[in-house]
Amino acid sequence: MSWTGTAVSGSESDTGFLPSGGDPGEVLTVGGDGQLEWKNQSATPDDGASVEVESFGALGAPTDDSAAIQAAINTGKDVIFAPRQYVASGLTQTADDQHFVCPKGKAQIFKSANGTLFASTGDRVQLRNLEFYGVLPGVSAYTGDNLTFAGDDCALLNCSSRNCSGRPVKATGGHFQIIGTCGCYNTTDASATGYDIELGIAGTATLYHHIVGVYTSHSAGGILLTDVGVGMIACSQFGKLSIKKSTGPAGSGGGTITGCRITGTVTVEMSGVTFAVNQFSGGPIAFVLGSAGCSFNASNTLAAGCVVTNAGNANNLIEANVSAGSYTQLKYGATAQRGMMQVDHSSGEFKFAQLAVEDIGQVIVPINSNSGGAGAVNAGIEIRNNGILQWQMLKSSGNDLTFNVYDAAGTLVAQPINITPGGNTTIASQLTRSGGVTYLVGSAGNTLAVQADGNVEVLFAGTGMILKTPDGTKRYKITVNNAGAITATLI
Repeated sequence: MSWTGTAVSGSESDTGFLPSGGDPGEVLTVGGDGQLEWKNQSATPDDGASVEVESFGALGAPTDDSAAIQAAINTGKDVIFAPRQYVASGLTQTADDQHFVCPKGKAQIFKSANGTLFASTGDRVQLRNLEFYGVLPGVSAYTGDNLTFAGDDCALLNCSSRNCSGRPVKATGGHFQIIGTCGCYNTTDASATGYDIELGIAGTATLYHHIVGVYTSHSAGGILLTDVGVGMIACSQFGKLSIKKSTGPAGSGGGTITGCRITGTVTVEMSGVTFAVNQFSGGPIAFVLGSAGCSFNASNTLAAGCVVTNAGNANNLIEANVSAGSYTQLKYGATAQRGMMQVDHSSGEFKFAQLAVEDIGQVIVPINSNSGGAGAVNAGIEIRNNGILQWQMLKSSGNDLTFNVYDAAGTLVAQPINITPGGNTTIASQLTRSGGVTYLVGSAGNTLAVQADGNVEVLFAGTGMILKTPDGTKRYKITVNNAGAITATLI
């Protein structure tokens, strides 16, 4: 990078091109007519609402203008920069309601020493159309942060901060805003702890931060939020995102990330965070232990191999669009989970791999996560009454279909029917219909079958049928021997 800007000219005199003067305490400045002139650096230029840094002796790069810019800041008035390059470092700001503006174009301010370039503690401080660099052209990056803010309701409007070995932007006050950009925000720290933007402070809930319309240059940087609450990141591109819970003070949690392209890893420790209409090209996306009530809906798109994990509360709603071919598929839960709803566009059918329906105290829930096509183990449904298992239908690994019945305490009391496709159908206990009438009765070794022609057959050799007399007072067992003789025995 080389220095750029508008050259200045002076009027020829006995001293060459420098104007006469130059008393102690005066500095050479550019006047409104573009001519060089001497001015007292410590003098306050005017009593208006704003001051220009050039009025305090700022010459622009490559001159270090730290003293001139600091003198302008110390007036407490709004500070005006020309659309040129400046060199400075160690600037401090304390006044409330002070604005720093380049009215036309943008001003670029390059760090000239280790440490913080600009540190602000005032409330409602605004910077507009300013671009900050953590390095001088041709010089290695200096250590330290570029911009730090400790006051509330501060804002960066159409600014940028880049080439910083520390944090390009760090704000610990409430309601900090970064709106728009005249360049990117990026750190040169490519480690796991390197971030382009850091908002919040451990142990204090800082609320209502807004980051809108910004971008960073690589996936190793990104945004770090600590103990923040009810903020928004929108329409931006950045690397990793960490929503960190330190002590989780009252008021922290919540927030929305929408319309962003996120190229790095995502870690969510806070509760109540919502993701909508984002593009994820990095990953993984992790909802960690302690997170709860978060929402990650199907409007988000995931690049191939980008997985979502949920080690937090089960009420973290995670929904992913995994559609393929002629089907619309919605998957619920972390990537490794199998809950899915599929819509067949050709038939209009809805298909559920797992289903949960609540109706008058009964809940139909999945048996386990391995459900789906042929070969799935124990796929099926349950009916529960106030959470207690009452009835169960299972499809086993061999495609057998089994019905189980449980008592009021949820203990298995019967396995009425087991159906094997292409094989045997076992009626192991009893099958009844309304009114309590028993139509089929049997056990593993005593089976009654209804044939296709309507005849009833007792399949176990040596057994028979029991009939009651018309008056209902006696019961006879009807059997047949090998010669075909029928015997009625009173029992």
